[in-house]
Amino acid sequence: MTGPRTHFIQSRQMDFFTTAELTKQMGTSPNLWWITLVKELIDNSLDAAESVGIDPVISVTIDEDSFSIQDNGPGIPDKVIEGSIDYGVRVSDKNLYVSPSRGRQGNALMCLYAVPFCLNGKQARVDIHANGTCHQIDISLNQILQQPEVIDTKSKSDFIENGTFIKIHDVDLATSLNFEQERISTKREYVNLIRLFAVCNCHANFKLIFDGESMSWHRTGPQEKWTPDKPLVSHWYNHESFDGFLAATIHQNPDMSVNQFLGKFDGLKSTPKWKTVCTAVDIHSRDGLKQFVTDKDIDRVLSCRLLDAMKEQAKEVPSKSLGNLNADHVEKNWRSCESKIYEHASLKSKKDYFGLPYTIDVFFQALEGLRYKRPDICLNNSVLIDGYIRDSSSFFHETFVEHGDEVRLLIHVACPHFDFSGMGKNSLSLPDAIRSDLIGLIKKVCIPWTRLKKLKRRNQKAMAKDAIKREKESNVKITQKDAAFQVMEQSYMDASSQNTLPANFRQIYYQARPHILRLAGVDRLGDDYFRELVTEYQALNPASTKDWNVAYDPRGHLVEPFTGRKIPMGTLGVKDYIQAWNGVSIFEGGTFSPPEISDPNIEIIGHQGRYKFALFIEKEGFQPLFEVSKIQERYGVAILSTKGMSNRAARFLVENLSINGVTVFVLRDFDKSGFTIAKTLSTNTKTYQFEHKPNVIDLGFRLEDIQGLEHEPVTYQGVNSPRESIISSGATQEEADLLVQGGYKNNWHGIRVELNAMPSKQFIHFIEKKLEDHGVKKVVPDENVLRGAYQKFKLASKKRKFLHEVMEKFMPEIRKELAGYETEDIDVPDDLKQKVLSLMAGKNNTLPWEDALTRLI
Repeated sequence: MTGPRTHFIQSRQMDFFTTAELTKQMGTSPNLWWITLVKELIDNSLDAAESVGIDPVISVTIDEDSFSIQDNGPGIPDKVIEGSIDYGVRVSDKNLYVSPSRGRQGNALMCLYAVPFCLNGKQARVDIHANGTCHQIDISLNQILQQPEVIDTKSKSDFIENGTFIKIHDVDLATSLNFEQERISTKREYVNLIRLFAVCNCHANFKLIFDGESMSWHRTGPQEKWTPDKPLVSHWYNHESFDGFLAATIHQNPDMSVNQFLGKFDGLKSTPKWKTVCTAVDIHSRDGLKQFVTDKDIDRVLSCRLLDAMKEQAKEVPSKSLGNLNADHVEKNWRSCESKIYEHASLKSKKDYFGLPYTIDVFFQALEGLRYKRPDICLNNSVLIDGYIRDSSSFFHETFVEHGDEVRLLIHVACPHFDFSGMGKNSLSLPDAIRSDLIGLIKKVCIPWTRLKKLKRRNQKAMAKDAIKREKESNVKITQKDAAFQVMEQSYMDASSQNTLPANFRQIYYQARPHILRLAGVDRLGDDYFRELVTEYQALNPASTKDWNVAYDPRGHLVEPFTGRKIPMGTLGVKDYIQAWNGVSIFEGGTFSPPEISDPNIEIIGHQGRYKFALFIEKEGFQPLFEVSKIQERYGVAILSTKGMSNRAARFLVENLSINGVTVFVLRDFDKSGFTIAKTLSTNTKTYQFEHKPNVIDLGFRLEDIQGLEHEPVTYQGVNSPRESIISSGATQEEADLLVQGGYKNNWHGIRVELNAMPSKQFIHFIEKKLEDHGVKKVVPDENVLRGAYQKFKLASKKRKFLHEVMEKFMPEIRKELAGYETEDIDVPDDLKQKVLSLMAGKNNTLPWEDALTRLI
């Protein structure tokens, strides 16, 4: 016999130092512990700054083996840090309060010390800098005593002037062998976390530095919300939560009077209110809170009477005090400028449930490349990590939003209390009132998507029926691929002017499409599918296509004339380009020795002395055609192109070019989007406000430009005809009538014509005529710059001539002689500018001004 089993004693302090127990405390699985910690620390930083009435500034830095977070709040008090290393108690300013605050667990610091230890299985270290002190906290585990050993080593620190800085060492975010791929995925998760925090907190600045790459989100204005510095609200407590708060207050401060206690609550800060409440409860206002204690417990009857009297005297706080999200701020930080559908709906509760007010915001966008899994959920201006709402699948039953759809949904709810399961905050159960309102808002923002999905399903059914019908009616069938291969070579030759010019693949598409539709007996040919067919045809016919010059669409760029320098149409690329504008710089140096006899180098970054006109094209892919035709050099024009609607960077560049006297021409499709693009490039929108009126001219396509070009049918959604919208974007009534020819609700129809419908040669002639009609010519710098350049070039020429005459002399004597030459000795022709322009004249002349100047000299 082995005898009775031993009853082992285990310390409750181990609740944080085993995987199973820490998972309960964190509320997430171990693979999400690090990002959950970051989220909790951001919550604390935001609340700390708000508690002293300052706008939060938060920076998160993540490296391969550590992460840190810094804020500008009042700094974590020493007593809080000292209390956090005692796993026998819990120190928190949140878990006994009922308010719409971000954090509710009250264990972020305790988890902060435990997570690195549990994940790495070894001693861990956390540094906390606050209030002039550095706390170096080392964590280990005494397996024999079954308790953690946490050592806090303090030292003076001037590392930060204010706020709190926390750094966690020995962090290992990678859990698989494929480090690089996982690192990319991890970065995406943290970027999304910080972005959602930024979306929910328009009053805060956020920065994320991930492996050295910095990303920032900036505040746009004050945040309407109930902040931690505001008083408590009696109406938000029930009898159970009030008893807990009262007991904790008595334990913390047993000598607090009733008056002092009542003064913590909204609407109960005056002496008359105190007297009225105390009279109703039959207690003495100046006596301590101990009168609510009976036999070491709270007197339930007396505390209930107190809470009821407090609610009777204080007004309820309206839901508007909780605040909705700033819709403009969300649109700037969460919405993509390429969204096909973007909707927002919000409400403030009219009838509170159990005395608790609430507000709800729901945002929806449809965007190519997204893959819907579940909504982003935010509560009280914080992010729900890996969170979900119980039984939420029924929310989307009527919206047609399905897993994998190219959509995104953001839900934000503000309320003083939420019902979570377990210690964590990821499984949320909503009361019927909030649940019903939330479902209504989700349905509302999804209406355009629901209509689109319904139409798509009807079209799919109709196409399937048509396909079956055509198959029955025709004994001879030809596929789109076979039809495309039959006409591919001739279509390319037509688009490329018999292979003498580059052709964008969509130009080939427009030449081939009518023939393919006729041969295959179909109504539609997808351009993405045709692009694949072009590539496949070239692969199967290498001999006959080896000399083809097919251009494909990259993303947006500005291409300078003469230099060919490409500037990407992104925020950083455009800003760097504008900041580098420095006019014309002329400096000595070159290939000859000594350098004084070399022609000067001329450096031009930007438009000054280079171009006064830019041509904006709504799509990319034409640059090879422009390079062969030399249209930029012949007219001295920059090419600015994007793919579809102009982004913020493009509008910022257009504005700065306009300020500096550059005229921007717009060339776009003849369709609803084309007119919108032209309007967007020159007028204010929600996402971009011009400070200076841009100098933009719409070149078309207009009605007179599309005669004889291939057009395609188009349909529009919407309750009302889009004609008025098209006219408001700059179209004439006649143009609008052609673009929208008829129809009814959600089924308007018309035609459109793309730039690609023109073969390359016709397209170049079209651009040439438009530029010449507007007097576009090459430019040279102003007179002073030109004279200075002339003198320096001429001076170098004279020095070289002199050098050849005295080469028999020693080099020191030569250098001494050259030093005596000055630019003042050079006479500049009075008609210098006219001579330079004369050398640059001619339609087929591609000389920039500096080359013309050199030839003149």
